[in-house]
Amino acid sequence: MGVFSFPCAVAAVAWILLVVPVLLFPAVKGADLSAVSMNWTCLVYGGTMAAALIWYGFSARFWFTGPKVAHFQIPLTERSRLIDQTRAKRHRFHRKVNGLIEFQGET
Repeated sequence: MGVFSFPCAVAAVAWILLVVPVLLFPAVKGADLSAVSMNWTCLVYGGTMAAALIWYGFSARFWFTGPKVAHFQIPLTERSRLIDQTRAKRHRFHRKVNGLIEFQGET
């Protein structure tokens, strides 16, 4: 999308911020409101979002790393840097020499 990607993203977020609260309003208002005619979307949506945020806060933030990217979509220099970083995390003993990481043993 090029130069239009950021304006499209802003428009999409603005639309979501406008439409979601409107959809949460009850369809019936006033004295006619009852448990049967109530719009339960706010409870279902809010409960689902609260459960997801609590789960992320207590568990997923420690292991979730984001979506996987296919190796052919990463430039070669970036790919080699990511491989070096991954190897460095797996090995306890490593040192940087001339910008490259040398591995001296595994954990």
